[in-house]
Amino acid sequence: DSDGNTTTKTITVTVTSNDAPVIVASDQTIKKGKAFDVMAGVSASDLEDGDVTGGITVTANDVDTNTVGTYHVTYSVTDSDGNTTTKTITVTITSNDAPTFTTSDVYLKVGDKFNPYAGITASDTEDGDLTDRIDIESSDVDMTQPGTYAVEYSVTDSDNNTTKITRHVYVRTNDKPVIHASDQTFKAGASFDPMAGMSASDTEDGDITANVTITANDVDANQAGTYHVTYSVTDSDDNTTTKTITITVLT
Repeated sequence: DSDGNTTTKTITVTVTSNDAPVIVASDQTIKKGKAFDVMAGVSASDLEDGDVTGGITVTANDVDTNTVGTYHVTYSVTDSDGNTTTKTITVTITSNDAPTFTTSDVYLKVGDKFNPYAGITASDTEDGDLTDRIDIESSDVDMTQPGTYAVEYSVTDSDNNTTKITRHVYVRTNDKPVIHASDQTFKAGASFDPMAGMSASDTEDGDITANVTITANDVDANQAGTYHVTYSVTDSDDNTTTKTITITVLT
């Protein structure tokens, strides 16, 4: 001053950042029907303000946990300097479907071999092919006896959804068909129809008379003598039966 007195003073100037806050939030994948907490695992921080998680707001959220699809959630937070940050995450809702089987009933003959894992597959929407994870819960199949049997299968996916299915095994006999025809005797000159009174049946196929063929017939209905007619029939299992009857023509 005018008296030559001098004073000095030092002040501190603190230069702080003006960085925007940071939101920490990750994309999520959730099973259909599961609960979704929009704030779980979400946080925010700021260089000046520190933890500002409590200031986060959700500005958009179209998530539907009951419908498979891709959705989005948008978060926003503002620090004390008026800097605002937004962040959008993707929420994927996947199905929670139980696995499914593809198979059909089995038709076999007595004595055939039965492989319970043949002709059956399993798949899952999320896991894909689960055939190698199929378990047999029960089976009463007896290939030595004709009958209707059942095999129960189960398979479990990675979400612990279990599906069970029952597959029927029909074990049929392998019997040959039977031709019903009897020896005949009649007087010479009478009418003779080799198919009259003849029939054929099969355990599996039922009445197969229409399939009968005559493979030999030397009958002369006008001449006394002893003759023969041979019949043949084949069932759907390719079992063939033949039968020969004697025709006696009297004078």
